[in-house]
Amino acid sequence: MKNLFAIAAATLMAFSASNAATMVVDVDSQPTDNGVTVSLGAGSYDISFVDGLFNGWNAWGRVTGCETDGTGCSRGWLTNVNIDVEDTTYKIGRHGKFETPEQALANASPFELNLSSLTDVTFYIADSYFSDNIGGVSLEIASVATPIPGAGLLFIAGAAVYASSRRKRLAP
Repeated sequence: MKNLFAIAAATLMAFSASNAATMVVDVDSQPTDNGVTVSLGAGSYDISFVDGLFNGWNAWGRVTGCETDGTGCSRGWLTNVNIDVEDTTYKIGRHGKFETPEQALANASPFELNLSSLTDVTFYIADSYFSDNIGGVSLEIASVATPIPGAGLLFIAGAAVYASSRRKRLAP
């Protein structure tokens, strides 16, 4: 009985681990065709800005008009990025302009993306004039592991019924 439950738990943990995947997408602000397209399966994804190839991007090539703490710049470092999913565009990471790319990264908010089927998702930086851009953004895309409750519970319930029926047969 204990072995059966241990096998059930190990199977569910292995299933959850196999469904948890992480990838990093680097989006350069320089080229006008800076879109990076990945295919993502059905499920939920946490998208976070990370310290990777890029920490942030600057649409002007310079920093001006910042407060003494490096925030509130009129021109500075950003984490703005667009995500195209079928007919919808999500604009994420918009929290102002900063003196350094590290400050922009520290102020970027994560985003949760939910997909109902296998979908091509495009990440890109939208700007009207690319030649003065510097930097880019690095995004970590992590699938949220979701075990199949019905199958897992059915497996555990079946193991319990089997163990219970064996006990009754073995009882004197």
